[in-house]
Amino acid sequence: MGARQRQKLLKRRKSAAQAARARARTRKVAVTGTLVTAAAAAFAGVAPAQAGPVDVTPRQVGDLVAGTASSDPVLLTAVGDTTFFVAADADGDRELWKTDGTAAGSQRVADINPGGPSYPSNLTAVGGTLFFTADDGTHGREVWKSDGTEAGTTLVKDVWPGTGGGAQNYGALNKLGDELLFAAYRPGTGAELWKSDGTDAGTVLVKDINDGYNGGLGYFNRAAVVGDSLFFTAYQDATGYELWKSDGTEAGTTLVKDIWPGRDWGVYYTTMAAVGGTLFLTADDGTHGRELWTSDGTEAGTTLVKDAWAGPASGAGGYGWYGYGAGVAAGGAFYFTGRNEDTGTELWRSDGTEAGTALVVDANPGTDSSYPRELTVVGTSVYFSGQNRVSGRELWKADGASASMLSDLAPGSFDSYPYDLTEVGGRLWFSADRGLEGRELWTTDGTAANTSVAADIWSGIDGSNPSWITNANGELFFTAATEAAGRELWTAGVAPAATPTPTPTPTATPTAPVPLDTAVSGAVVKTKAPQRQGKKLRVVVRATASESITATGAGMITIAGRTKAITLRTTSATSTGSGDVASLSLRVGKKASKKVLRAVDRYRDASAKDKSKYRVKAKVTVLIADEAGNKVIRNVVVKLV
Repeated sequence: MGARQRQKLLKRRKSAAQAARARARTRKVAVTGTLVTAAAAAFAGVAPAQAGPVDVTPRQVGDLVAGTASSDPVLLTAVGDTTFFVAADADGDRELWKTDGTAAGSQRVADINPGGPSYPSNLTAVGGTLFFTADDGTHGREVWKSDGTEAGTTLVKDVWPGTGGGAQNYGALNKLGDELLFAAYRPGTGAELWKSDGTDAGTVLVKDINDGYNGGLGYFNRAAVVGDSLFFTAYQDATGYELWKSDGTEAGTTLVKDIWPGRDWGVYYTTMAAVGGTLFLTADDGTHGRELWTSDGTEAGTTLVKDAWAGPASGAGGYGWYGYGAGVAAGGAFYFTGRNEDTGTELWRSDGTEAGTALVVDANPGTDSSYPRELTVVGTSVYFSGQNRVSGRELWKADGASASMLSDLAPGSFDSYPYDLTEVGGRLWFSADRGLEGRELWTTDGTAANTSVAADIWSGIDGSNPSWITNANGELFFTAATEAAGRELWTAGVAPAATPTPTPTPTATPTAPVPLDTAVSGAVVKTKAPQRQGKKLRVVVRATASESITATGAGMITIAGRTKAITLRTTSATSTGSGDVASLSLRVGKKASKKVLRAVDRYRDASAKDKSKYRVKAKVTVLIADEAGNKVIRNVVVKLV
């Protein structure tokens, strides 16, 4: 085939693909009881159903780094009408930026470190002021504040004078009333509790919880405000890590209870949330394992709620039994991940009583676990990402004491892997990949009928991979990638549309399905199984007829205990007319490859009983198209052992 003919062929393919995507975008239909894409339904001669009503038009908020390079915005945080974020400039230096949702109103706030990146982190709003930590290259990492102007972006206090840096990068900043409570380090005291009103003089040590240089706040990532107090974990040599509270004064900063008496750590891997005036948390007393507790701020009022897994085994926590998951409050109850020997790790709910603490749903029936992640509240409902053997990892919804899968977005055992679940405008917004558009922005009003792709930002199987989906005072912001602009900031004005009154649809006489081209319908996707994952996986596509076809692929590698799967990317492979397609090579980055190799080694070293917990596999979606524009999607699981 000559170069000119090849160009014409590519143009025809591109045009056909664009037309198919336009037909398929944000629509699904049912064909003989199976959920399929609208494009596939069109091939079968079935009229597609309309998606649920949603009035939203995502748009890019300028190109902060011109051209295909990415500014890669992260840590989106709303303060009043301004949304702050951290992004890179053309030199790759990450600094503080702001936006009002327009290109003209998106700009760098200040070049905090003129000699390089200041890496702002822990962005926190207190009143109309943004607090954050940054390193200006002179004072080390310290607490800063900003009113959105260059002149108003200043160092709050050099807690550890010199270049050492007093702010703990792994310690969260917490709002309590009109003050900021945070962990800061000084030689002699170690990391301890500090507070700030935004001035140098008003930034002071609250209490030296653990005498000496070790400090009491080496770990300060779990905290919750209940009433006028901040509850958090702190360390003392005599008690280990336990539950503390503070009202911002030295006298009011006290140990609540030594839950696991002695130097053992009762409250370390924990989740905390306020339900009304009660604190819910997970803790280990050394007898019952890690379980659900409540506290009213007093020693007597800090009690075990229920021993969900009887005995020393842990019945509450996060992913597995390590307690990293975050619980949420909704409808006057606390939702969290619990586990026992009969159900594995699943979604639980508690009203604070033993009788009112129970499993919500065994989403992965039996002893296998669904590992609920990203619990997100919309109204009184709780959405989460859960997995099972039949549907893979999909979107679930809990209302009260019951829950169900909202929709199997990627039909069968393949994952749509929803993440970055966020409420905006009374709807849930999230990132997902059903295998047609690639990973794109989705939305739902809580019904399967009204769960749809909000926009196909990067057309094709690659997807724009939306992330940092954020509710900024009712406005939807997120980051997304395009071929032309790289990863940049996007927004969408959210205006929930009224649900139209459904009208009866007359029964239509089924039409004969349009046959697919045999080269596409008969295409076979094969993999070497098992594969040793290094930098890439290989997938082979073979056509049954001797004509040219093109295949592209994308996939995800899931590792037990990781909150997000590792994304695989590939370039297209085109046959020469012999019926064969060159191997698709799906690649991961160098760092991700090391993680996968470690996970594979962990699987190899596991006992026969535990191997199922550590199984590493990739789920690959392959899109195959022929010269006429016909296409088909094939899914394959690649085992990595």
